[in-house]
Amino acid sequence: MPVFVASSADIDEITSKINAGVYAVCLAGKDISTELTKLLHHSFPNNPVLAMCNKSEKQMQNSVNSGSDAFIFRPCIQYNFD
Repeated sequence: MPVFVASSADIDEITSKINAGVYAVCLAGKDISTELTKLLHHSFPNNPVLAMCNKSEKQMQNSVNSGSDAFIFRPCIQYNFD
């Protein structure tokens, strides 16, 4: 079983994947919401919620505001740590 898996925002699909042994669920930024993130954190407190979004400012802000545990930006945004 993968460590994390992409999923739609359908709660039955998410529940099925977590029950199958997935550690974290990755949701598209356009599908994620604060309500969904709170529900998942309450229902599955040991399973992180990841938000996956593109470079759209609206999707990035939605992902940040959702309360997700981590974010994946596509395509990857390079960052110089110097």
